[in-house]
Amino acid sequence: MASTFFGLNIAKSGLFVSQRALSVISHNVANANTPGFSRQRLDVKQQSPDFLAGADGTLGTGVDSESVIQIRNEFTDLKVRDELTTQGEWKFRREMYSIIESAFNEPSESGIRKVIDSFYQAIHELNKNPENLTTRALVRQRAIAVSENIGVIHTQLVRTQENVDFQLRAVVSQINDYASQISDLNKVIYQSEIDGSTANDIRDQRNLLLDKMAKLTNIDYYEDANNRFYVLISGKPIVSHYNTDKIVLTPRDVLKNPDDAYRLNDVGWQSGAMFRVNGGQLKGILDMRDGQTSANKGFPYYVERLNTFADRLFNEINRIHMNGFDMQGNKGAMMFTMNNMKSSEFEEYLMTQGLDGHAPIDLTDEVLAGTSPDNTVTENNEKIAQNMRNLYENNTHYKGKSIKYLSDGRYYLVDRISASKFTLSEDIDLDLNKIAASDTLEGVPGNGQNALNIANMRHNSYMYAWGSPDDYVKSLISNLGVDSAEAIRMEKNQTTVLNELENRRQSVMGVSLDEEMSEMIKFQHTYSANARMMTTLDELLDLVVNRLGMVGR
Repeated sequence: MASTFFGLNIAKSGLFVSQRALSVISHNVANANTPGFSRQRLDVKQQSPDFLAGADGTLGTGVDSESVIQIRNEFTDLKVRDELTTQGEWKFRREMYSIIESAFNEPSESGIRKVIDSFYQAIHELNKNPENLTTRALVRQRAIAVSENIGVIHTQLVRTQENVDFQLRAVVSQINDYASQISDLNKVIYQSEIDGSTANDIRDQRNLLLDKMAKLTNIDYYEDANNRFYVLISGKPIVSHYNTDKIVLTPRDVLKNPDDAYRLNDVGWQSGAMFRVNGGQLKGILDMRDGQTSANKGFPYYVERLNTFADRLFNEINRIHMNGFDMQGNKGAMMFTMNNMKSSEFEEYLMTQGLDGHAPIDLTDEVLAGTSPDNTVTENNEKIAQNMRNLYENNTHYKGKSIKYLSDGRYYLVDRISASKFTLSEDIDLDLNKIAASDTLEGVPGNGQNALNIANMRHNSYMYAWGSPDDYVKSLISNLGVDSAEAIRMEKNQTTVLNELENRRQSVMGVSLDEEMSEMIKFQHTYSANARMMTTLDELLDLVVNRLGMVGR
Protein backbone atom coordinates (compact mmCIF):
# COMPACT_ATOMS: atom_id res chain seq x y z
CA MET A 1 0.00 0.00 0.00
CA ALA A 2 1.28 3.46 -0.88
CA SER A 3 2.36 5.74 1.92
CA THR A 4 0.37 8.76 3.03
CA PHE A 5 2.80 11.10 1.25
CA PHE A 6 3.01 9.02 -1.95
CA GLY A 7 1.25 11.63 -4.09
CA LEU A 8 3.50 14.39 -2.77
CA ASN A 9 6.59 12.44 -3.83
CA ILE A 10 5.22 12.03 -7.34
CA ALA A 11 4.47 15.76 -7.64
CA LYS A 12 7.91 16.57 -6.22
CA SER A 13 9.61 14.46 -8.88
CA GLY A 14 7.67 16.36 -11.54
CA LEU A 15 8.76 19.68 -10.03
CA PHE A 16 12.43 18.65 -9.98
CA VAL A 17 12.40 17.39 -13.58
CA SER A 18 10.62 20.51 -14.83
CA GLN A 19 13.11 22.70 -13.01
CA ARG A 20 16.07 20.83 -14.54
CA ALA A 21 14.51 21.03 -18.01
CA LEU A 22 14.08 24.79 -17.61
CA SER A 23 17.75 25.04 -16.57
CA VAL A 24 18.82 23.19 -19.73
CA ILE A 25 16.63 25.49 -21.84
CA SER A 26 18.16 28.52 -20.13
CA HIS A 27 21.63 27.16 -20.96
CA ASN A 28 20.65 26.74 -24.63
CA VAL A 29 19.28 30.27 -24.88
CA ALA A 30 22.37 31.73 -23.20
CA ASN A 31 24.62 29.98 -25.77
CA ALA A 32 22.47 30.62 -28.84
CA ASN A 33 25.30 32.62 -30.47
CA THR A 34 28.24 30.67 -29.05
CA PRO A 35 30.38 29.23 -31.91
CA GLY A 36 30.31 25.42 -31.96
CA PHE A 37 27.61 25.06 -29.32
CA SER A 38 25.13 22.24 -29.89
CA ARG A 39 21.78 22.40 -28.18
CA GLN A 40 21.00 20.09 -25.28
CA ARG A 41 17.94 18.26 -24.07
CA LEU A 42 17.00 16.64 -20.76
CA ASP A 43 16.39 12.94 -21.24
CA VAL A 44 13.68 11.75 -18.79
CA LYS A 45 12.10 8.41 -17.90
CA GLN A 46 9.33 7.22 -15.61
CA GLN A 47 10.33 5.81 -12.24
CA SER A 48 9.82 2.14 -11.42
CA PRO A 49 6.12 1.55 -10.61
CA ASP A 50 4.65 -0.08 -7.51
CA PHE A 51 2.57 -3.22 -7.84
CA LEU A 52 -0.97 -2.95 -6.53
CA ALA A 53 -1.59 -5.36 -3.66
CA GLY A 54 -4.59 -7.56 -4.29
CA ALA A 55 -5.24 -6.05 -7.72
CA ASP A 56 -3.96 -6.18 -11.27
CA GLY A 57 -1.63 -3.56 -12.72
CA THR A 58 0.90 -1.14 -11.30
CA LEU A 59 0.86 2.32 -9.88
CA GLY A 60 3.25 4.91 -11.29
CA THR A 61 5.71 6.50 -8.90
CA GLY A 62 6.68 9.65 -10.86
CA VAL A 63 9.42 10.81 -13.23
CA ASP A 64 13.20 10.99 -13.10
CA SER A 65 15.85 12.78 -15.22
CA GLU A 66 18.17 10.28 -16.93
CA SER A 67 20.81 12.51 -18.61
CA VAL A 68 21.43 15.75 -20.48
CA ILE A 69 22.04 14.75 -24.10
CA GLN A 70 23.77 16.65 -26.90
CA ILE A 71 21.85 17.05 -30.17
CA ARG A 72 24.22 16.73 -33.15
CA ASN A 73 24.75 14.49 -36.20
CA GLU A 74 28.25 12.99 -36.41
CA PHE A 75 27.91 12.13 -40.10
CA THR A 76 27.08 15.74 -40.96
CA ASP A 77 30.05 16.87 -38.83
CA LEU A 78 32.29 14.57 -40.86
CA LYS A 79 30.98 15.89 -44.20
CA VAL A 80 31.34 19.52 -43.08
CA ARG A 81 34.97 18.94 -42.11
CA ASP A 82 35.74 17.21 -45.41
CA GLU A 83 34.37 20.19 -47.31
CA LEU A 84 36.18 22.64 -45.02
CA THR A 85 39.43 20.89 -45.95
CA THR A 86 38.77 21.19 -49.68
CA GLN A 87 37.59 24.79 -49.38
CA GLY A 88 40.68 25.76 -47.37
CA GLU A 89 42.97 24.47 -50.12
CA TRP A 90 41.18 26.14 -53.03
CA LYS A 91 40.62 29.40 -51.23
CA PHE A 92 44.36 29.74 -50.73
CA ARG A 93 45.06 28.76 -54.36
CA ARG A 94 42.59 31.39 -55.55
CA GLU A 95 44.29 34.07 -53.46
CA MET A 96 47.74 33.13 -54.77
CA TYR A 97 46.67 32.99 -58.43
CA SER A 98 45.21 36.45 -57.97
CA ILE A 99 48.64 37.66 -56.80
CA ILE A 100 50.36 36.02 -59.80
CA GLU A 101 47.86 37.68 -62.14
CA SER A 102 48.60 41.02 -60.49
CA ALA A 103 52.33 40.46 -61.07
CA PHE A 104 51.86 39.83 -64.80
CA ASN A 105 49.28 42.63 -64.92
CA GLU A 106 47.55 41.38 -68.06
CA PRO A 107 45.77 42.74 -69.92
CA SER A 108 46.82 46.32 -69.25
CA GLU A 109 48.80 49.20 -70.72
CA SER A 110 51.77 48.36 -68.50
CA GLY A 111 51.72 44.56 -68.84
CA ILE A 112 54.47 42.43 -70.32
CA ARG A 113 52.82 42.12 -73.75
CA LYS A 114 52.42 45.88 -74.09
CA VAL A 115 56.06 46.50 -73.07
CA ILE A 116 57.36 43.95 -75.59
CA ASP A 117 55.10 45.40 -78.31
CA SER A 118 56.54 48.83 -77.60
CA PHE A 119 60.10 47.45 -77.91
CA TYR A 120 59.37 45.91 -81.31
CA GLN A 121 57.69 49.11 -82.47
CA ALA A 122 60.88 51.00 -81.60
CA ILE A 123 62.93 48.39 -83.51
CA HIS A 124 60.72 48.95 -86.57
CA GLU A 125 61.35 52.68 -86.30
CA LEU A 126 65.08 51.95 -86.14
CA ASN A 127 64.77 49.96 -89.34
CA LYS A 128 63.29 53.04 -91.01
CA ASN A 129 65.69 55.58 -89.46
CA PRO A 130 68.91 53.77 -88.44
CA GLU A 131 70.93 56.99 -88.26
CA ASN A 132 68.49 58.90 -86.04
CA LEU A 133 69.81 59.22 -82.48
CA THR A 134 66.32 59.92 -81.13
CA THR A 135 65.13 56.62 -82.56
CA ARG A 136 68.18 54.86 -81.11
CA ALA A 137 67.49 56.43 -77.72
CA LEU A 138 63.91 55.14 -77.94
CA VAL A 139 65.19 51.61 -78.66
CA ARG A 140 67.48 51.83 -75.64
CA GLN A 141 64.67 52.95 -73.32
CA ARG A 142 62.28 50.31 -74.62
CA ALA A 143 64.95 47.62 -74.16
CA ILE A 144 65.48 48.78 -70.58
CA ALA A 145 61.71 48.69 -70.03
CA VAL A 146 61.53 45.07 -71.26
CA SER A 147 64.33 43.82 -68.99
CA GLU A 148 63.02 45.78 -66.00
CA ASN A 149 59.42 44.65 -66.50
CA ILE A 150 60.41 40.98 -66.68
CA GLY A 151 62.77 41.45 -63.73
CA VAL A 152 60.07 43.05 -61.59
CA ILE A 153 57.65 40.17 -62.31
CA HIS A 154 60.34 37.66 -61.36
CA THR A 155 61.17 39.51 -58.14
CA GLN A 156 57.49 39.77 -57.16
CA LEU A 157 56.94 36.05 -57.68
CA VAL A 158 59.98 35.06 -55.60
CA ARG A 159 59.12 37.57 -52.86
CA THR A 160 55.56 36.22 -52.69
CA GLN A 161 56.96 32.68 -52.45
CA GLU A 162 58.92 33.87 -49.42
CA ASN A 163 55.73 35.37 -47.94
CA VAL A 164 53.94 32.07 -48.49
CA ASP A 165 56.69 30.33 -46.53
CA PHE A 166 56.08 32.78 -43.69
CA GLN A 167 52.39 31.86 -43.83
CA LEU A 168 53.41 28.19 -43.69
CA ARG A 169 55.06 28.83 -40.33
CA ALA A 170 51.90 30.49 -39.03
CA VAL A 171 49.64 27.64 -40.18
CA VAL A 172 51.92 24.94 -38.73
CA SER A 173 51.95 26.83 -35.43
CA GLN A 174 48.13 26.96 -35.48
CA ILE A 175 47.83 23.22 -36.15
CA ASN A 176 50.22 22.40 -33.31
CA ASP A 177 48.31 24.73 -31.00
CA TYR A 178 44.97 23.13 -31.88
CA ALA A 179 46.49 19.67 -31.30
CA SER A 180 47.70 20.73 -27.83
CA GLN A 181 44.28 22.16 -26.95
CA ILE A 182 42.52 18.98 -28.10
CA SER A 183 44.91 16.90 -26.00
CA ASP A 184 44.13 19.05 -22.93
CA LEU A 185 40.39 18.73 -23.56
CA ASN A 186 40.79 14.96 -23.91
CA LYS A 187 42.05 14.85 -20.31
CA VAL A 188 39.12 16.89 -19.04
CA ILE A 189 36.54 14.85 -20.98
CA TYR A 190 38.05 11.51 -19.99
CA GLN A 191 38.17 12.39 -16.30
CA SER A 192 34.68 13.93 -16.36
CA GLU A 193 33.09 10.89 -17.97
CA ILE A 194 34.62 8.18 -15.79
CA ASP A 195 31.34 7.99 -13.85
CA GLY A 196 29.33 7.54 -17.07
CA SER A 197 28.20 11.14 -17.54
CA THR A 198 28.76 13.14 -20.72
CA ALA A 199 30.83 16.35 -20.83
CA ASN A 200 28.68 18.00 -23.49
CA ASP A 201 30.12 21.52 -23.35
CA ILE A 202 33.74 20.31 -23.37
CA ARG A 203 32.95 18.05 -26.33
CA ASP A 204 31.54 21.09 -28.13
CA GLN A 205 34.83 22.88 -27.58
CA ARG A 206 36.73 19.91 -29.00
CA ASN A 207 34.43 19.70 -32.01
CA LEU A 208 34.99 23.41 -32.71
CA LEU A 209 38.75 22.84 -32.66
CA LEU A 210 38.31 19.96 -35.12
CA ASP A 211 36.41 22.32 -37.44
CA LYS A 212 39.23 24.86 -37.25
CA MET A 213 41.91 22.22 -37.82
CA ALA A 214 40.00 20.79 -40.80
CA LYS A 215 40.34 24.14 -42.60
CA LEU A 216 44.10 23.92 -42.29
CA THR A 217 44.78 20.28 -43.10
CA ASN A 218 43.08 16.98 -43.86
CA ILE A 219 42.24 15.15 -40.64
CA ASP A 220 40.74 11.86 -39.53
CA TYR A 221 39.60 11.26 -35.97
CA TYR A 222 38.01 8.57 -33.85
CA GLU A 223 37.21 7.61 -30.27
CA ASP A 224 38.01 4.05 -29.23
CA ALA A 225 36.04 1.75 -26.95
CA ASN A 226 37.89 3.12 -23.92
CA ASN A 227 36.89 6.71 -24.74
CA ARG A 228 40.40 7.62 -25.88
CA PHE A 229 40.35 10.20 -28.68
CA TYR A 230 42.76 10.35 -31.65
CA VAL A 231 43.35 12.85 -34.48
CA LEU A 232 45.37 11.86 -37.57
CA ILE A 233 46.85 13.75 -40.53
CA SER A 234 47.20 11.48 -43.58
CA GLY A 235 47.21 8.42 -41.32
CA LYS A 236 49.80 9.77 -38.85
CA PRO A 237 48.47 10.58 -35.33
CA ILE A 238 49.03 14.16 -34.23
CA VAL A 239 46.87 13.62 -31.12
CA SER A 240 46.91 10.29 -29.31
CA HIS A 241 44.56 10.88 -26.36
CA TYR A 242 46.84 12.72 -23.91
CA ASN A 243 49.91 12.86 -26.21
CA THR A 244 50.77 14.97 -29.28
CA ASP A 245 53.36 14.70 -32.07
CA LYS A 246 54.15 18.20 -33.28
CA ILE A 247 54.82 19.31 -36.86
CA VAL A 248 58.29 20.84 -37.19
CA LEU A 249 59.90 23.05 -39.86
CA THR A 250 63.49 22.69 -41.06
CA PRO A 251 65.12 25.43 -43.19
CA ARG A 252 66.53 24.12 -46.48
CA ASP A 253 70.27 24.32 -46.92
CA VAL A 254 69.97 23.42 -50.62
CA LEU A 255 67.49 25.11 -52.95
CA LYS A 256 64.83 22.82 -54.39
CA ASN A 257 64.53 25.08 -57.46
CA PRO A 258 67.29 27.43 -58.71
CA ASP A 259 65.22 30.59 -58.19
CA ASP A 260 63.58 29.67 -54.89
CA ALA A 261 63.66 32.14 -52.02
CA TYR A 262 66.48 31.55 -49.54
CA ARG A 263 66.03 28.94 -46.76
CA LEU A 264 62.45 27.87 -47.35
CA ASN A 265 61.18 25.38 -44.78
CA ASP A 266 60.62 21.66 -45.20
CA VAL A 267 57.81 20.11 -43.14
CA GLY A 268 58.26 17.03 -40.97
CA TRP A 269 57.15 15.32 -37.76
CA GLN A 270 58.93 15.88 -34.47
CA SER A 271 59.13 12.10 -34.17
CA GLY A 272 61.15 12.00 -37.41
CA ALA A 273 58.43 10.45 -39.59
CA MET A 274 57.87 11.75 -43.12
CA PHE A 275 55.09 14.34 -43.34
CA ARG A 276 52.35 14.03 -45.94
CA VAL A 277 49.32 16.26 -46.42
CA ASN A 278 46.38 15.68 -48.75
CA GLY A 279 44.20 18.74 -48.27
CA GLY A 280 43.46 21.97 -46.48
CA GLN A 281 45.20 25.31 -46.50
CA LEU A 282 48.49 23.59 -45.66
CA LYS A 283 48.38 21.59 -48.90
CA GLY A 284 47.52 24.75 -50.83
CA ILE A 285 50.51 26.52 -49.28
CA LEU A 286 52.96 23.72 -50.07
CA ASP A 287 51.64 23.24 -53.62
CA MET A 288 51.75 26.95 -54.44
CA ARG A 289 55.17 27.43 -52.83
CA ASP A 290 56.85 24.38 -54.41
CA GLY A 291 54.67 23.35 -57.38
CA GLN A 292 56.60 23.34 -60.67
CA THR A 293 54.79 20.82 -62.87
CA SER A 294 51.90 21.27 -65.27
CA ALA A 295 49.71 19.25 -62.90
CA ASN A 296 50.75 21.32 -59.88
CA LYS A 297 51.33 24.94 -60.90
CA GLY A 298 52.81 27.04 -58.13
CA PHE A 299 55.19 29.97 -58.00
CA PRO A 300 58.21 27.90 -59.19
CA TYR A 301 56.23 26.85 -62.28
CA TYR A 302 55.57 30.44 -63.34
CA VAL A 303 59.10 31.55 -62.40
CA GLU A 304 60.45 28.73 -64.58
CA ARG A 305 58.24 29.76 -67.49
CA LEU A 306 59.29 33.39 -67.09
CA ASN A 307 62.97 32.40 -66.99
CA THR A 308 62.57 30.30 -70.14
CA PHE A 309 60.86 33.15 -71.94
CA ALA A 310 63.42 35.79 -70.92
CA ASP A 311 66.45 33.60 -71.60
CA ARG A 312 65.49 32.58 -75.14
CA LEU A 313 64.13 36.01 -76.02
CA PHE A 314 67.27 37.88 -74.94
CA ASN A 315 69.57 35.19 -76.39
CA GLU A 316 67.95 35.48 -79.81
CA ILE A 317 67.99 39.28 -79.75
CA ASN A 318 71.68 39.17 -78.77
CA ARG A 319 72.53 36.63 -81.49
CA ILE A 320 70.93 38.67 -84.26
CA HIS A 321 72.29 41.94 -82.91
CA MET A 322 75.86 40.54 -82.71
CA ASN A 323 75.67 39.57 -86.39
CA GLY A 324 74.97 43.20 -87.35
CA PHE A 325 77.18 46.28 -87.52
CA ASP A 326 77.04 49.41 -85.38
CA MET A 327 77.50 53.03 -86.48
CA GLN A 328 81.33 52.70 -86.30
CA GLY A 329 81.29 49.64 -88.56
CA ASN A 330 82.10 47.23 -85.71
CA LYS A 331 80.36 43.94 -85.09
CA GLY A 332 77.42 44.35 -82.74
CA ALA A 333 77.86 43.84 -79.01
CA MET A 334 75.35 42.00 -76.82
CA MET A 335 72.25 44.08 -76.29
CA PHE A 336 71.41 42.31 -73.01
CA THR A 337 73.87 41.07 -70.40
CA MET A 338 73.84 40.27 -66.69
CA ASN A 339 73.82 43.00 -64.05
CA ASN A 340 74.65 45.76 -66.59
CA MET A 341 77.99 44.16 -67.56
CA LYS A 342 79.85 45.11 -70.69
CA SER A 343 79.52 42.59 -73.49
CA SER A 344 83.20 41.63 -73.16
CA GLU A 345 82.90 41.20 -69.39
CA PHE A 346 79.87 39.00 -69.74
CA GLU A 347 81.57 36.82 -72.36
CA GLU A 348 84.63 36.42 -70.15
CA TYR A 349 82.38 35.37 -67.27
CA LEU A 350 80.59 32.81 -69.47
CA MET A 351 83.81 31.37 -70.89
CA THR A 352 85.49 30.95 -67.50
CA GLN A 353 82.68 29.98 -65.11
CA GLY A 354 79.51 29.92 -67.19
CA LEU A 355 78.64 26.25 -66.65
CA ASP A 356 78.50 25.14 -63.01
CA GLY A 357 81.47 27.39 -62.25
CA HIS A 358 83.55 25.97 -65.11
CA ALA A 359 84.06 26.52 -68.84
CA PRO A 360 81.02 25.99 -71.11
CA ILE A 361 80.37 23.18 -73.59
CA ASP A 362 80.60 23.96 -77.31
CA LEU A 363 77.37 22.99 -79.13
CA THR A 364 78.01 24.87 -82.39
CA ASP A 365 77.75 21.85 -84.69
CA GLU A 366 74.46 20.74 -83.17
CA VAL A 367 72.96 24.25 -83.29
CA LEU A 368 73.99 24.99 -86.90
CA ALA A 369 72.92 21.60 -88.30
CA GLY A 370 70.73 22.12 -91.37
CA THR A 371 71.63 25.79 -91.90
CA SER A 372 73.04 26.95 -95.22
CA PRO A 373 74.40 30.12 -96.81
CA ASP A 374 71.85 29.54 -99.55
CA ASN A 375 68.97 29.97 -97.09
CA THR A 376 67.47 33.31 -96.24
CA VAL A 377 68.31 34.92 -92.92
CA THR A 378 64.82 34.13 -91.65
CA GLU A 379 65.12 30.47 -92.69
CA ASN A 380 68.46 30.07 -90.94
CA ASN A 381 67.16 31.85 -87.84
CA GLU A 382 64.19 29.49 -87.69
CA LYS A 383 66.43 26.42 -88.15
CA ILE A 384 68.79 27.57 -85.40
CA ALA A 385 65.85 28.19 -83.07
CA GLN A 386 64.41 24.77 -83.91
CA ASN A 387 67.74 23.03 -83.22
CA MET A 388 68.11 24.84 -79.89
CA ARG A 389 64.58 23.89 -78.86
CA ASN A 390 65.22 20.24 -79.73
CA LEU A 391 68.41 20.25 -77.68
CA TYR A 392 66.51 21.63 -74.66
CA GLU A 393 63.63 19.19 -75.02
CA ASN A 394 65.64 16.03 -75.79
CA ASN A 395 68.29 16.40 -73.09
CA THR A 396 66.88 16.35 -69.57
CA HIS A 397 70.26 17.43 -68.11
CA TYR A 398 69.90 20.69 -70.07
CA LYS A 399 67.11 21.78 -67.74
CA GLY A 400 68.11 25.09 -66.16
CA LYS A 401 70.75 25.62 -68.87
CA SER A 402 71.03 28.05 -71.76
CA ILE A 403 72.61 28.00 -75.22
CA LYS A 404 74.31 31.33 -75.92
CA TYR A 405 75.94 32.75 -79.01
CA LEU A 406 79.24 34.56 -78.38
CA SER A 407 81.39 36.92 -80.42
CA ASP A 408 83.63 34.07 -81.68
CA GLY A 409 80.67 32.90 -83.73
CA ARG A 410 80.14 29.73 -81.68
CA TYR A 411 77.32 28.45 -79.47
CA TYR A 412 77.92 27.35 -75.87
CA LEU A 413 75.93 25.56 -73.18
CA VAL A 414 75.98 27.64 -69.99
CA ASP A 415 73.91 28.07 -66.83
CA ARG A 416 70.68 29.90 -67.41
CA ILE A 417 70.45 33.35 -65.85
CA SER A 418 67.45 34.36 -63.77
CA ALA A 419 65.06 36.74 -65.49
CA SER A 420 65.64 39.34 -62.77
CA LYS A 421 69.37 39.58 -63.61
CA PHE A 422 69.04 40.48 -67.30
CA THR A 423 69.81 44.14 -68.02
CA LEU A 424 70.78 46.31 -70.95
CA SER A 425 74.50 45.95 -71.62
CA GLU A 426 76.76 48.78 -70.50
CA ASP A 427 78.02 49.13 -74.09
CA ILE A 428 74.63 50.24 -75.43
CA ASP A 429 73.64 51.98 -72.22
CA LEU A 430 76.59 54.37 -72.61
CA ASP A 431 76.78 54.69 -76.41
CA LEU A 432 73.76 54.73 -78.73
CA ASN A 433 76.06 54.23 -81.70
CA LYS A 434 76.70 50.67 -80.45
CA ILE A 435 73.23 49.61 -81.58
CA ALA A 436 73.84 47.42 -84.65
CA ALA A 437 71.08 48.29 -87.11
CA SER A 438 72.87 47.30 -90.32
CA ASP A 439 73.32 43.71 -91.52
CA THR A 440 76.39 44.56 -93.63
CA LEU A 441 79.49 46.69 -93.14
CA GLU A 442 78.86 48.39 -96.45
CA GLY A 443 75.37 49.37 -95.34
CA VAL A 444 76.57 51.51 -92.43
CA PRO A 445 75.09 53.92 -91.47
CA GLY A 446 71.88 53.96 -93.52
CA ASN A 447 71.09 50.23 -93.63
CA GLY A 448 68.46 49.08 -91.09
CA GLN A 449 68.08 45.45 -92.20
CA ASN A 450 69.52 43.97 -89.00
CA ALA A 451 66.93 45.89 -87.00
CA LEU A 452 64.28 44.32 -89.21
CA ASN A 453 65.79 40.87 -88.55
CA ILE A 454 65.36 41.51 -84.81
CA ALA A 455 61.79 42.65 -85.37
CA ASN A 456 60.99 39.54 -87.44
CA MET A 457 62.20 37.14 -84.75
CA ARG A 458 59.06 37.85 -82.71
CA HIS A 459 57.22 35.67 -85.24
CA ASN A 460 59.74 32.79 -85.11
CA SER A 461 57.47 29.90 -84.13
CA TYR A 462 60.41 27.55 -83.48
CA MET A 463 61.77 29.43 -80.47
CA TYR A 464 59.47 27.84 -77.88
CA ALA A 465 57.39 24.69 -77.52
CA TRP A 466 54.45 27.11 -77.36
CA GLY A 467 55.47 28.86 -80.59
CA SER A 468 56.80 32.36 -81.15
CA PRO A 469 57.54 34.87 -78.36
CA ASP A 470 54.09 36.38 -78.90
CA ASP A 471 52.48 32.94 -78.75
CA TYR A 472 54.45 32.06 -75.63
CA VAL A 473 53.28 35.11 -73.69
CA LYS A 474 49.68 34.60 -74.81
CA SER A 475 49.79 30.92 -73.78
CA LEU A 476 51.37 31.73 -70.43
CA ILE A 477 48.73 34.35 -69.61
CA SER A 478 45.96 32.06 -70.87
CA ASN A 479 47.19 29.18 -68.70
CA LEU A 480 47.29 31.49 -65.71
CA GLY A 481 43.76 32.64 -66.46
CA VAL A 482 42.51 29.06 -66.70
CA ASP A 483 44.21 28.13 -63.40
CA SER A 484 42.78 31.18 -61.68
CA ALA A 485 39.29 30.56 -63.08
CA GLU A 486 39.41 26.94 -61.90
CA ALA A 487 40.42 28.03 -58.39
CA ILE A 488 37.60 30.60 -58.29
CA ARG A 489 35.09 28.00 -59.51
CA MET A 490 36.24 25.35 -57.04
CA GLU A 491 36.16 27.75 -54.11
CA LYS A 492 32.69 28.95 -55.12
CA ASN A 493 31.42 25.38 -55.46
CA GLN A 494 32.89 24.41 -52.11
CA THR A 495 31.37 27.45 -50.45
CA THR A 496 27.94 26.52 -51.83
CA VAL A 497 28.25 22.90 -50.68
CA LEU A 498 29.61 23.97 -47.30
CA ASN A 499 26.78 26.45 -46.74
CA GLU A 500 24.22 23.76 -47.50
CA LEU A 501 25.88 21.29 -45.13
CA GLU A 502 26.29 23.91 -42.43
CA ASN A 503 22.59 24.81 -42.71
CA ARG A 504 21.76 21.14 -42.40
CA ARG A 505 24.02 20.81 -39.37
CA GLN A 506 22.59 23.89 -37.70
CA SER A 507 19.07 22.59 -38.27
CA VAL A 508 20.03 19.70 -35.98
CA MET A 509 22.45 21.21 -33.45
CA GLY A 510 21.67 24.92 -33.64
CA VAL A 511 19.58 26.71 -31.04
CA SER A 512 16.18 27.89 -32.31
CA LEU A 513 14.88 30.58 -29.97
CA ASP A 514 11.31 29.92 -31.08
CA GLU A 515 11.66 26.24 -30.26
CA GLU A 516 13.31 26.98 -26.92
CA MET A 517 10.54 29.41 -25.98
CA SER A 518 7.97 26.76 -26.83
CA GLU A 519 9.81 24.24 -24.65
CA MET A 520 10.11 26.82 -21.88
CA ILE A 521 6.33 27.42 -21.85
CA LYS A 522 5.70 23.65 -21.86
CA PHE A 523 7.89 23.02 -18.82
CA GLN A 524 6.68 26.19 -17.12
CA HIS A 525 3.14 24.83 -17.32
CA THR A 526 4.34 21.41 -16.20
CA TYR A 527 6.05 22.98 -13.21
CA SER A 528 2.89 24.96 -12.35
CA ALA A 529 0.72 21.87 -12.68
CA ASN A 530 2.96 19.85 -10.38
CA ALA A 531 3.01 22.71 -7.88
CA ARG A 532 -0.78 22.83 -8.03
CA MET A 533 -0.88 19.07 -7.49
CA MET A 534 1.22 19.44 -4.35
CA THR A 535 -1.12 22.17 -3.07
CA THR A 536 -4.12 19.92 -3.67
CA LEU A 537 -2.51 16.97 -1.90
CA ASP A 538 -1.51 19.26 0.95
CA GLU A 539 -5.13 20.33 1.34
CA LEU A 540 -6.24 16.68 1.42
CA LEU A 541 -3.68 15.85 4.08
CA ASP A 542 -4.74 18.90 6.07
CA LEU A 543 -8.33 17.66 5.95
CA VAL A 544 -7.27 14.20 7.19
CA VAL A 545 -4.96 15.43 9.92
CA ASN A 546 -6.79 18.44 11.29
CA ARG A 547 -10.48 17.93 10.53
CA LEU A 548 -11.21 14.21 10.21
CA GLY A 549 -13.09 12.90 13.32
CA MET A 550 -13.86 16.35 14.75
CA VAL A 551 -17.67 16.12 14.22
CA GLY A 552 -19.71 15.85 17.48
CA ARG A 553 -16.93 16.93 19.80
